[in-house]
Amino acid sequence: RSCLQDLRISDPRDDKRRIEETKGGLLRDSYRWILENSDFQQWQDGKQSQLLWIRGDPGKGKTMLLCGIIDKLEETASAASASGSCLLSYFFCQATDERINSATAVLRGLIYLLADQQPALLQHVRKKYDDAGKALFVDTNAWFALSEIFRNILQDRSLGNTYVIIDALDECKSGLQQLLQFIDKSSAVCPCVKWIISSRNWPSIEEQLRISDQKFQLRLELKKDYISAAVSTYIEHKVGELAKRKKYTAKLEKSVREYLSLNADATFLWVALVLKELEMVERRIALERVKMFPPGLGPLYKQMMAQVSESNNADLCKRILSIVAVVKRPITLRELVSLDDTLHKLDCPENLSEDIEDLEQTVGKCGSFLTIRESTIYFVHQSAKDFLLQENTSQEVFRFGIDEINHAIFSRSLQVMSVALRPDVYSLRAPGISVDQVKPPDPDPLAAVRYSCLYWVDHLLDCQDREDTIKDLKDSGSVYSFLRQYFLYWLEALSLLKSVPEGIVMIRKLEDLQFDESSTLYAFIHDAKRFALYNRSIIEQAPLQTYCSALVFAPEKSIIRETFERCVPSWIQRKSRVETYWNAMVQTLEGHTREVSSVAFSPDGKQIVSGSWDKTVRRWDAATGQQLLPALEGHKDKVTSVAFSPDGKQIVSGSWDKTVRLWDMATGQQLLPALEGHTSRVSSVAISPDGKKIVSGSWDKTWPSPLTASRSSLGLGITQSSAATQLQGDWSCPPSRAIQVESPQ
Repeated sequence: RSCLQDLRISDPRDDKRRIEETKGGLLRDSYRWILENSDFQQWQDGKQSQLLWIRGDPGKGKTMLLCGIIDKLEETASAASASGSCLLSYFFCQATDERINSATAVLRGLIYLLADQQPALLQHVRKKYDDAGKALFVDTNAWFALSEIFRNILQDRSLGNTYVIIDALDECKSGLQQLLQFIDKSSAVCPCVKWIISSRNWPSIEEQLRISDQKFQLRLELKKDYISAAVSTYIEHKVGELAKRKKYTAKLEKSVREYLSLNADATFLWVALVLKELEMVERRIALERVKMFPPGLGPLYKQMMAQVSESNNADLCKRILSIVAVVKRPITLRELVSLDDTLHKLDCPENLSEDIEDLEQTVGKCGSFLTIRESTIYFVHQSAKDFLLQENTSQEVFRFGIDEINHAIFSRSLQVMSVALRPDVYSLRAPGISVDQVKPPDPDPLAAVRYSCLYWVDHLLDCQDREDTIKDLKDSGSVYSFLRQYFLYWLEALSLLKSVPEGIVMIRKLEDLQFDESSTLYAFIHDAKRFALYNRSIIEQAPLQTYCSALVFAPEKSIIRETFERCVPSWIQRKSRVETYWNAMVQTLEGHTREVSSVAFSPDGKQIVSGSWDKTVRRWDAATGQQLLPALEGHKDKVTSVAFSPDGKQIVSGSWDKTVRLWDMATGQQLLPALEGHTSRVSSVAISPDGKKIVSGSWDKTWPSPLTASRSSLGLGITQSSAATQLQGDWSCPPSRAIQVESPQ
């Protein structure tokens, strides 16, 4: 079960229930029309019709339409399961929720539902999970591992008729192009799988999908009569509920219903926003108020913005809207309170609970742009955020520009981290305790600063041309002041948040800024990078080792060691002799279970490949030292040589199993059958400068006839030949199991 638990990022069934509840419930009469639509029926019944794309402008009810289709298909799947296997998997993308707005999240959700319904399919996940653990789903290469797993599931012979549904592809903020390419290819080669996807009318999506006879599209704008009828049903139901709660007279209820019906323009979202506003309006002025709402989403958003501007809390509401529009992910009420001085004074911690309660009420007054779910703030719809970021509107919301908000978030983040961060912030006491054993205390001292710990550098970079930001990056500025006092505490917090690799990326971003290389700040950041890279593995595993082994074994003249000498635990009385300065070794990459025999850098220097006696080839991120999963498995004996192609897209490996293998760098998949011909161990491999030929050396002492393996789909003609090279005797010194990345400096 641990595999399924780690795979689960969100249960799409729970997301569906939440969405339906948030939108006021699913009405059968509002989606019944599509079940009778000829395009839908042809997609469902036709043997050659694999994909249906439902497309339409914002607010046309695409999500609720898919909820209805899912309910219908669940009935179909349930009935079909009596006679044979029939599965249904679905996923709802939401741009304002970082859990479910990426291509990897989509695949995790789809695989989770399929494996939960048919546990035997989990074997495709376990093949890689047993080796990599949870990192399989979250590391840099997660997409490639997951797409291979999902492809294998869809091609599993035990898989019966299967429906796959993805809502709101336009809200997939990361990896959309990869996801579209995957859908396009998979829908053409998996005849037992039928797809439904929905999105806005984006030309880029249309280009990727390459609509053909096997792929249908249903344009909601061309079905206006059906949508209008569905919206009328929605209005009838929702106004009836509102009238009961607000005790409307029959005449008032009829008048409100008629106005909404005349002005809805077949847009569910417009109706929902107006009804949300009416919830806060007294009955006696309800008719007068409803007639003030203009038709169309754009004009309605403008009016909502005007109401915010005219309210008693105008400045505060605009500040909240501007922060929520700029942050990199949805933030909690507690995080928002921490990000602006007008919302909470850091020197008044006793007022925090009251400030959060007040903030929740204020968010409710932000013109219906925002909604709160489980103490996290979201935009009511992606189109609401898009409206606020439009040039005309942004001038009103961001009075001093977006750069000012970014600088305010950056500056405030340094302040709140300075208050919250300290050594052993969770009071773990035991320096050897593993991060997996850690349970956050209640209250969690990091709860308010999680966002700041992970994104303060990004907000700094987003406003780096401001005059005050330039001052912040001086030796006398706030960045150096924060780092020299709190750098180690920040590293500990990142370990507790399981985000050390993200921290290393942030340090590298700082180092890449245009500094005077003689500056004290630059020297500190450079040393901090060496410290973090060298100790990444131990700090990731045990947060408090930041102050023990990491600090104790840092070079004597390391700036980090000299600055934080006071943080070494008092029980460490005797310190080992260490080097005076950092040596050439930047970091150690650990993961192989036996000796490493060969390593190579990619042409752009961003990845490292290694071959080992454990029979695997492994890939690494050169910047962070993270292993890019999965490990490349296929060789039956020790891997002795690895090399990159000139374009960095392929890896070649040679092994004592007498074969040469070619791998795709991005996906980790073997591209061709093993290249055979040697009669003894392969000791060396290389790819020609044009990337079209492979040469290999072997202990067989011969030049066998060339073996050619061509694959027109790859555009490669690969020739294997053997050089007459031989190693006499055994190696006098066996290689290490670790990889040391060294710097010439």
